[in-house]
Amino acid sequence: MNIRACPACGSISLAFIGGGANAIFDFTGASALSGLFHCDKCNKDVLPIEFDSEKEYAGFVELLTESASEQAA
Repeated sequence: MNIRACPACGSISLAFIGGGANAIFDFTGASALSGLFHCDKCNKDVLPIEFDSEKEYAGFVELLTESASEQAA
């Protein structure tokens, strides 16, 4: 099981958009897909973080939540 999440907000609501600034051009000049996704929650274009399990993903979300609450204080 692979879980893709936004590195900025932790959302898994991502839509593939492809190329952009991170596109790689091969020897024919064709653009290779960079893996760029658009996050519906924070409205950013990101390269997602991939997690192998829900436990790893939950730990990441917990760290984001702790970081956000510390910044708010």
